[in-house]
Amino acid sequence: MRLPGSPCLAIVTAGALLCLTGHPPAAAAEADPDAAAGHTARRPLVIDLRLGAAMLTRSRSKALGNLIKPDARLGARFELRPGLEVGGAITGLIVGSEHYRVLGALAHARYAAWRSARVSLGVAIGLGAGYDADILHTSLHAPNKLAPYGFIAADGRFSLGAGSWFVGAELSWQNLAMVQLGAAVGRSF
Repeated sequence: MRLPGSPCLAIVTAGALLCLTGHPPAAAAEADPDAAAGHTARRPLVIDLRLGAAMLTRSRSKALGNLIKPDARLGARFELRPGLEVGGAITGLIVGSEHYRVLGALAHARYAAWRSARVSLGVAIGLGAGYDADILHTSLHAPNKLAPYGFIAADGRFSLGAGSWFVGAELSWQNLAMVQLGAAVGRSF
């Protein structure tokens, strides 16, 4: 059960984990001195939903109906420290065909590389397992029922009102077989 290009995924994963273990962004402390001093209430649980389109890079058909599919990811993460969220996510394509059935569960982390009072620009990584769909392989034939899943992403979030709700956009690369672009909505509790 090995994805083609797994060494590339391993290198990207190692680099992202090194970034995630770094210091919290200095911009957050400069933008909100009260938060840096610990005077504001933290919202440690983040739940978000991303809906968008996935371009299937291994599709042999260039017809838009076969090349682009709707996808979604639902995530829940705990903020371990300012700027670093760790948790899990369910991801999948929203299609009925078994050949396109991408559905997996992942450990998911997000690091806010830059933050201000209302805007957060971040990077994310997810690693897990899921259904071994035919579309994930260059041969368009899945040899197993279960396959490793992974993604890397860059996103932007904008806080609404008092700050517990946010909207944003995300660009990601999943399973070395899909490029995804979507809109996100979420809430911190």
